Amino acid sequence: MNILRRLIAASFKYRGFALLAYGSWLVSTVLSLVTPALFKEIIDNGLTPGDLRYIGIMGGVILAASLLAALFLFGQAFFTAVVSQRTGYQLRAQLYDHLQHLSFGFHDRIQAGEMISVALSDIELVQGFGTQAVINILDTFLRYAIVLGIMFWLSGELALWSLPLLPILAVVSWVYDKKVRPAYSWIRQQRERVVIALEEAINGARVVKAFVRESHEQEKFEGEGRELVRLMMRAVNVNAWLGLLMNMVSVLGVVIVLWLGGRLVIGGDLSIGALVAFVTYFQMLVGPTQQLPGIMDSIATSITSGERFYGVLDTRSPVRDLTGAHELPPVTGHVVFQDVTFEYQRGYAVLEDVNVEAAPGQMIAIVGPTGSGKSTLLYLIARFYDVREGSVKVDGHDVRDVTQNSLRQQVGIALQEPMLFADTMANNIAYGRPNASMEEIIAAAKAAQAHDFIMEFPNGYQHRIGERGAGLSGGQRQRTALARTLLLRRPIIMLDDATASVDTETEYRIYEGLKNYADNCTKFVVAQRVSTIKEADLILVMEKGRIVDRGTHEELIQREGFYARIYDIQLRDQERMAALAREAGWGANGDETTHG
Repeated sequence: MNILRRLIAASFKYRGFALLAYGSWLVSTVLSLVTPALFKEIIDNGLTPGDLRYIGIMGGVILAASLLAALFLFGQAFFTAVVSQRTGYQLRAQLYDHLQHLSFGFHDRIQAGEMISVALSDIELVQGFGTQAVINILDTFLRYAIVLGIMFWLSGELALWSLPLLPILAVVSWVYDKKVRPAYSWIRQQRERVVIALEEAINGARVVKAFVRESHEQEKFEGEGRELVRLMMRAVNVNAWLGLLMNMVSVLGVVIVLWLGGRLVIGGDLSIGALVAFVTYFQMLVGPTQQLPGIMDSIATSITSGERFYGVLDTRSPVRDLTGAHELPPVTGHVVFQDVTFEYQRGYAVLEDVNVEAAPGQMIAIVGPTGSGKSTLLYLIARFYDVREGSVKVDGHDVRDVTQNSLRQQVGIALQEPMLFADTMANNIAYGRPNASMEEIIAAAKAAQAHDFIMEFPNGYQHRIGERGAGLSGGQRQRTALARTLLLRRPIIMLDDATASVDTETEYRIYEGLKNYADNCTKFVVAQRVSTIKEADLILVMEKGRIVDRGTHEELIQREGFYARIYDIQLRDQERMAALAREAGWGANGDETTHG
């Protein structure tokens, strides 16, 4: 009931249109219920005595009532649609806004497809509940109450004989609903499988061709298509046979009423007009009786969809602004981790007892094996997650004591898997600063070593890329995302393996460019290449959530730990060869030098 109340309340935010819909329904229903009684009067008081004038007058009344009923029925449909669509728009906007404010922890455990289903399918099923579904329920009960009263008024004996026919019709309708509705539900599910198979074939075209699996994918797609056809034909057959049965029961009910009523007319206990009106009213009950199982099922469906929707909407983000949180003033980039412990799941620590201090303008490099907590360390600075123990401070302010927006407006981050939008290169780079000038965009692109490849496009910075950066290489996507981060000119910059897809030479130029473009920024860099971080002011070596070593490049090499092993694998042999080349008299480019 709580879900139903909330759905009705959502519709009543547009109470003016909702009341117009209810009012239009009530007027059209009353007018439709009056019409059979008017036919009774025409037959009994016009046709039987042969009074053409009376027939003409009552015919005009029936015509006017029918026109008014049609007009108000249109009004009901129109105002119901207005409320439904506006409610759907409001619920989707509400859901989207809520999703934007949920922390990374929620998005880590939720599937994108599930949220899309809630935003589209579930909201579509509940958006009209407050008007159309409620009207359907009220219409059913109102018709039963009024029509049954009129039927007993016309002929109590005939009404008592007719009533047992309605439960029989209800049972047939219930069987029809239980058989047909699941059949079409299976069709929707199978149609989704066909779409998924097509999507996989398109997105995985390179893999399919590389492994010569075209025939397999073709057979899989055709198999899903054949199953869809089978389910559709099954649904058509079930719908046809059960629909025929339901119509036959309806017609049989009318025939029985006519036979029983005919006996009363012949015996003089019922007028012909009353019999015609009675049959018409009986048919008016057939529709609501047939629709009753569907209405109850739609209520259950609305409750289920509403539970999913409000289940997301009621989710509280574990990371939220505290009461009394203040705006973070402009900072210099002094970052301190003090006894920090963090866990994604209770009892499984990702970071333990982490202590780090980064002075303004320093470059802090973080290395370690996969799963050691490198990226998590960065996310805590921007407060994408909250620490369990200890604190993270920026210029002396605990990040939990300031508003999230004011904190993140002073932090820039570039990820290993960049997200680009289907837009121009310029707009992608200026995403965080839409008012940036073209000169500023170009300067950021140059610092990220993206300017040259952008200028190779026919339209340069106005070149449009596809969804998620389709049409760009992995390295080009990373450099574009890095330019987007650098353009922000934030006092704290975090690069989470943001150059992993870039070749060594380009990566070297990027970090050389950072010295000029972001020299005053405090930089946190997660990287796997030692060549990237040799010049860092401080290198943190992480393992199993702990900082197991720290120092400069030279200091760590001397200790012969994890960092020294990585250095041996990646660079030591190259540096030794370069030294031997210099001793042998070869230049840096491999050209033999001239000796005096």
